[in-house]
Amino acid sequence: MLAIHPAHQKKGYGRLLKLAQKEEALKKGYDLITWTYDPLESVNANLNIGKLKAVCSTYMENCYGNMKDTLNEGLSTDRFMVEWNIRQEAKEETPLLDKAIHIVTTGMNDQGFPYIKDYHFETNAEVIAIPIPTDIQQIKKSDLRLAIDWRLKTGELFKALFAKGYVAAGIEREQGENIQNYLLKKQE
Repeated sequence: MLAIHPAHQKKGYGRLLKLAQKEEALKKGYDLITWTYDPLESVNANLNIGKLKAVCSTYMENCYGNMKDTLNEGLSTDRFMVEWNIRQEAKEETPLLDKAIHIVTTGMNDQGFPYIKDYHFETNAEVIAIPIPTDIQQIKKSDLRLAIDWRLKTGELFKALFAKGYVAAGIEREQGENIQNYLLKKQE
């Protein structure tokens, strides 16, 4: 597990630790590192998919069973299994959000939290945007049912799209919004 003490979060240490892990793995002859993380944790999505350029095409339902810690209690422990090809240099791509088809309609509730109004499966698009809230922990503390709704609906979308050959390969936050979008594209 990788965790940063709260007093030292948002300083880039998580990325530095993952890069150190990459160097050690390369010394040992590895080509690929895999790990799991909660796809609704936007900070982890930014690190794993956004900065490290890992990709995901595997959604694991309730991977660790019911957990009683503050991060996991109340939600199933669904996880992305990400793959990081450490021998391949990450290419800087042009933003994909402009090309993305939005198949999810979101709204804001009375508490100011985003929710999923509706969604459909658009499977012929080159890039599909799937939103997640930027602070699932705050939602969970205030409205557990809403957090569970995010888990169930995004889980259904990810599983269906991964089964159709899509891979989570990018993450972008829309300006001024309290959601960010996973960008899924057809696997190459």
